[in-house]
Amino acid sequence: MTITPSSERRNRWHVVLLVLILLVAFALRAYNIRWDEGKLTHPDERSTVAFYAPTMRWPQDWSTAFDPQKSTFNPLWDRNAGHRRSYTYGHFPLYLLTISADLAGRTAPLFEKLGASPETVNFVRLLKGVPGYAYVGRFLMAVADTLTVYLVYLIARKLYGRRAGLLAAAFSAFAVTQIQLAHFFAVDPISATFTLLALYGAMLMGERRTAGAAVLTGVGAGLAIASKFSALPILAAPVVATLFPMIKRHFEGRRSDLPISPLFISPRRPPCLHHHLSLRLPRLEQLGAGGDQRAGGHGAG
Repeated sequence: MTITPSSERRNRWHVVLLVLILLVAFALRAYNIRWDEGKLTHPDERSTVAFYAPTMRWPQDWSTAFDPQKSTFNPLWDRNAGHRRSYTYGHFPLYLLTISADLAGRTAPLFEKLGASPETVNFVRLLKGVPGYAYVGRFLMAVADTLTVYLVYLIARKLYGRRAGLLAAAFSAFAVTQIQLAHFFAVDPISATFTLLALYGAMLMGERRTAGAAVLTGVGAGLAIASKFSALPILAAPVVATLFPMIKRHFEGRRSDLPISPLFISPRRPPCLHHHLSLRLPRLEQLGAGGDQRAGGHGAG
């Protein structure tokens, strides 16, 4: 395929627009993460950063790291009181928070050597504490939700082309609910990120049938559930991606007999467009062939 100067210019502008959308998305989500001045008004956030995160730290003794009653990384056991406790949120965001806050707090001497103001050095030092945990967590959610915007772009681009991908990413970037949730350390934004990662990986599984696509889907599904257990239905994505090619091959020779066959003839077209076409079986194959030709002509983008 020959790349003309005009197409190269369009590709360049496409990348510029995508980067601009992602930068704006991150700016909207990371803006003023200290908006509540440490009051922690969100109950879920307050419970995590004030009661659980301060009691957890990176294991110093790996001989007890996997002992549920001695591990410093187990949110389900109160080591000070010596009894079980309830933690109803996903563990992965909590682990990510405590590790990130610990690493961020250790950079305080570096900021001091670089000549940062005493206020800045003190702020960095207090990131491993309350309300510092909340600020670190909100930054992590801002990053995760920006990745969600990018995954929305990838999924929409694969389904409907590059322009649709940019439009979908723009809608996601300016979605008020996403921006609002990213200003709290809650598990919903990061669970949504990994859920979309699993969906995108499942699409690649159905298309390429590679080990890399399967690993991507598995990682996305696993971390989505580890972030919020209600994401469990995402396990259907790799199952459908695995079975879809077999179902497609099974029905390819029976298109004219089954109303569902248009779904396999032209997967780029929404199923609702084929619902009434399936009533005219003599024309079905001709319409399906035409749909394939037009889809092939547009390219994957």
